[in-house]
Amino acid sequence: RNRTAELYTAFFALVGVPDFSEANFVPNFTACAPFPGKKDERPVCGMAKAGSVMHGVVRYEYKANIIEECRKDGKEHGLRVVCTQMGDIWIRLFSNGKRLAQIVLSSDFRVAASPKPIDEGGLEMLRSRMH
Repeated sequence: RNRTAELYTAFFALVGVPDFSEANFVPNFTACAPFPGKKDERPVCGMAKAGSVMHGVVRYEYKANIIEECRKDGKEHGLRVVCTQMGDIWIRLFSNGKRLAQIVLSSDFRVAASPKPIDEGGLEMLRSRMH
């Protein structure tokens, strides 16, 4: 409840800010998340374009984990934060559906030894925004 838009806008600045003019906040809609396909339809809360296309910050549950992420035209774009039942926090940076980096924090907020951080062209950008 105490999150602000600053968190997500900082990461949008790294990968490009989408045009939100056609998106609205929808408190409850059905979308395919986190993967495309009918079997991954689930309730989602957040920004969407017409036709339940996720566009902006959205939140949903997947396998008892809470996921809050940014989407652009339905694809991952910007920051994804996954809070697991075990207390770990998975942080990923995406650009137009392509994962650029991943860091996992353990429940004590230290970078986890396993899995190791993943760099697919964006790890330094992601680290530069983590304090």
